[in-house]
Amino acid sequence: MEFFDNLKSIRDATGEKVAYVFTSFRKFAKIFPTSNYNELISRFVSTEYIKPLIPADQKVILHNLLQKYHIPYAKTLEETILSLSGGHVQYIHLCVLIAHELFDTRNHISSHLLKKEIQEER
Repeated sequence: MEFFDNLKSIRDATGEKVAYVFTSFRKFAKIFPTSNYNELISRFVSTEYIKPLIPADQKVILHNLLQKYHIPYAKTLEETILSLSGGHVQYIHLCVLIAHELFDTRNHISSHLLKKEIQEER
């Protein structure tokens, strides 16, 4: 609760000229188990949703991230990541990071393994 009080104080001190953007693939209750979701959200103005990228842009970002993290390209992996991410950049990046960890520890990655790992994280 103190964390959100501090964020509200900063917003108030700046004359409401600051915005916060929070994204997570975990449920709110898992991140803040002792907090009341409605009480915390009511302290902030609104919830905004960012539109997903168009498919061509999703693929460009995904391919760049796969190269950056040295993950071998596979069409099934691409389809899985794009499906799991819903076209949102931060989720594409998160899927690639999880794939990178799996690849580092097991020296291979499969779509099934990636889906299983992401389900366990949620």
